[in-house]
Amino acid sequence: MAGICAYGVYIPFYRLALSSIAEATGGFAQDGEKAVANFDEDSITMAAEAALNCLNSNNGADRSDIEGLIFATTTSPFKEKQSAVIISTALDLPKEIQTMDSLGSLRAGTNALRAAHDAVKAGSAKKMMVTVADTRQAYPQSGLEGLFGDGAAALLLGDTDVAVEIEGSFSLANEISDLWRRDEDAFVHTWEDRFNLNAGYQDTMKTAFAKATEKFGISMEDVSRVIYYGPNERAHGAVAKAIGANKKQVQNPLYGAIGNAGTPSVFIQLAAALDTAQPGEKILMSTYGNGCDVFLLTVTDHINKVRNSVGAARQIKSKAILPNYHAFLNIRNLIDLEPNRQPDINTPASLLWREQEGIMRFKAGKCKECGNVQFPALPVCAKCTAQDVGEKIRLSDQEAEVYLSTVDTLGFGGEESPMWAIADMPVGLRIKLQITDCEDLGDVPTGTKLYPTFRKFQRHGDTPVYHWKLRLPR
Repeated sequence: MAGICAYGVYIPFYRLALSSIAEATGGFAQDGEKAVANFDEDSITMAAEAALNCLNSNNGADRSDIEGLIFATTTSPFKEKQSAVIISTALDLPKEIQTMDSLGSLRAGTNALRAAHDAVKAGSAKKMMVTVADTRQAYPQSGLEGLFGDGAAALLLGDTDVAVEIEGSFSLANEISDLWRRDEDAFVHTWEDRFNLNAGYQDTMKTAFAKATEKFGISMEDVSRVIYYGPNERAHGAVAKAIGANKKQVQNPLYGAIGNAGTPSVFIQLAAALDTAQPGEKILMSTYGNGCDVFLLTVTDHINKVRNSVGAARQIKSKAILPNYHAFLNIRNLIDLEPNRQPDINTPASLLWREQEGIMRFKAGKCKECGNVQFPALPVCAKCTAQDVGEKIRLSDQEAEVYLSTVDTLGFGGEESPMWAIADMPVGLRIKLQITDCEDLGDVPTGTKLYPTFRKFQRHGDTPVYHWKLRLPR
């Protein structure tokens, strides 16, 4: 039996109230809000956060068992550079690992899921990680702007300790230009709505569900939950009627809470469903994008051992509302801001490669003679001067406690966070890191618990730099 052994989700801390868009643009005021990735987040950082959440939900799964990682997105920060290897390094996975990017389609996540499941079933990998994220961008003041939200999810697949068995899958291809983004485009393009929905989405979903249930030998009455992608809430509801699913079966698509998250949308819904699912439940899960993928899932007794304490519901509740539409444009870099007042730090790629144990894997060194822990790891102990620090300690899953926090109101401009913390970690290390996703220094007094979070850094010329900051608990 092969299937899902653990799951995780990441929803950004910030939200934009849809009414803020109407206030700024004079458009129709909509209810609800959408999740917005912070200025130091992208698809890579969110995917890494979801994967860490997945690993932590599995009681600190043995990373050495993970033999492959597939990253799925339509918004990779790189046109030429593999993103999956950045994520696997941040997770401190073994270097002897297969990494792959699945790109270019809203079905990229389910394509990755099928590939990972096939690898586990074939015995070519013990465990496979699939992590999915998107930060799709709509034209300002367009109809899509209020729909698109940001988020990520991750699944750990294996053939032991399976919490959700993958019983079968079905795929249907459909060549249609309803949504697209060319290589040179920053924003998603769309054709006329009726054409998109009728010739594309609704007909494809109806056909795919009919053929999938026939292949699986089930009817809709045999299914406890139905999870599927929809471009918007109205179209999502119309498909429910078309496939014969009742309201109790259909999983909440969360559009009013986080928006349409794109590629990870159905995976976030799945994570929310698994937070309350009971053994024996059958789930139909489907996504759409130039066709449709449908999966039949069965929840096992092991689900009770891997329920995620920091699941979708908790992260949806933990949030801060952006003050206005202008703040959203700032985060999206759609307007010019005052640049950072500190000089640019052009970090050499050679240094990033040489120091990746500390920068990317976030590891400290522990002296083999006196036990002193220091970051970054150095060849000589700062306490006893012994040669060769020895043991490496991963800090990314360590809880930090604030010793002192401060704000630099002079040295930072733009959206760069001016908050810093000197914090103590349980391994005996005191470390200085930037605080992100925090608006008020009063929220981080001495003794506050903070957690490492993987983020991108912008002040490094054209060299991509990712490192770690601290955030408040979710």
